[in-house]
Amino acid sequence: MIPMSSPIRVLHVDDNPDFLETSATVLERTASDLEVVTATSPDAGLDVLEREAIDCIVSDYRMPETDGLAFLDTVRESYPDVPFVLFTGCGSERIASRAISAGITDYLRKGGEGTYDRLVDRIRQAVTERETQRFGEVVGHPPMQLVDRITDALMAFDRKWRFTYVNEAAEEMFDESADELLEERIWDLYPGATETAFYDHYQEALAEGEPRTIEQYFEPWDRWYREHIYPSESGLSVVTHDITDSKHSQQQVERAQLHLSEFTDEAGPTLRETLDSLRESLEAVRRGETDDLPRSAFTEFNRAETLASYLLTLAECTDAEVDSHWIDLPSMVHDCWENIDPRNAVLCIDMGQSIRADRTQLRRLLEILLHNAVDHGSTTDGQNGRAGPDPVRVTAGTTDDGFYIADDGPGIPAGDREKVFEPGYSTAADGNGFGLCVVQQVANVHGWDVWVTESEDGGARFLVCGVDVEP
Repeated sequence: MIPMSSPIRVLHVDDNPDFLETSATVLERTASDLEVVTATSPDAGLDVLEREAIDCIVSDYRMPETDGLAFLDTVRESYPDVPFVLFTGCGSERIASRAISAGITDYLRKGGEGTYDRLVDRIRQAVTERETQRFGEVVGHPPMQLVDRITDALMAFDRKWRFTYVNEAAEEMFDESADELLEERIWDLYPGATETAFYDHYQEALAEGEPRTIEQYFEPWDRWYREHIYPSESGLSVVTHDITDSKHSQQQVERAQLHLSEFTDEAGPTLRETLDSLRESLEAVRRGETDDLPRSAFTEFNRAETLASYLLTLAECTDAEVDSHWIDLPSMVHDCWENIDPRNAVLCIDMGQSIRADRTQLRRLLEILLHNAVDHGSTTDGQNGRAGPDPVRVTAGTTDDGFYIADDGPGIPAGDREKVFEPGYSTAADGNGFGLCVVQQVANVHGWDVWVTESEDGGARFLVCGVDVEP
């Protein structure tokens, strides 16, 4: 089997359905290139193997009907080349020795810090080694018989770096026909590539005669690629898979985790202080010192509730998967407006499109932006640069690739517009300074950009762009 495109399909067999569900979820969250299929018995696992293409099997050892090594023996009768990783809590030197003798691909004990990271590494290594061996057998027999149905780009070079083969996917990647590429030196056609890590890896692989797998960013095309590089006496064969989307998802998760860490560092003391104050008020009532809670207790409760909801939203943003649906944006804005306290403010909805987004996260983003527009544009305290009883006018509108929330308040000085997204930054005396941090992270996890500019009326205008807008 010649290496196919991601994801890596893993069959996970374990008789404990709760553990199986948790394990499958953690594996897919740990590695976006894994797709896990589960089975609660060896027989069910064999049924999966008959129906579906599987790249690697991960199996428990001790199961009611049989054990993992007996399952391995049955698998090897029909699927001799599929990598098989024994993942068990019943670890011992005797079991490990039996597993190695039985031809297990790898052995890993359950439990302990970093277990799933190690399991992902073992799966990837096993699949890569199997691909290297199988593909090496194919390219080692001239003429090279490669099929164009493979979605990865396949290309081969002689030892003078001239193209000797490209499949259709490679033609699409280079945006050149085979006739234009064959017999041409890759470094002459793409001289900028000699300044990249790809050039070094190709040269080293050919010189050392050892296959390798790399993941690298190719700056001239602004793309990420995973490549399997196979040297031979006649030259070099390369299988290239575009992993840009999965890398972006991984980077979004990493940014979300960083934001969550920064948020907890900044918000933790504030939340603790808020809860301590609320506890003192409740203790005063319990001791009989007062019959009623002070108004400040309700304020503290609302503040704690808000911070907790922000923390939950940021935690949800660490998931690489966004549960996107087409959402009627005007209706969503109207519902969010009803959920906040608009006080002395009016809303003008100047939009008619639907957008694709996670419903819960979009609601949180809109509520924060609308609440922010009301709070920072409010004239009720006379401290925001406006005079008179006129209500704040908040406008929700759309652009070609997004939407905006604007107000006619005093606006945000140009020098402060980047700072407003920092955790804990607020210009309001009673503000918590964390809402816009959440807005930015919700935008990031959707692949959107969020900016603050000046509105037509001189107030603040928060623009979200890069949104999938329904035509």
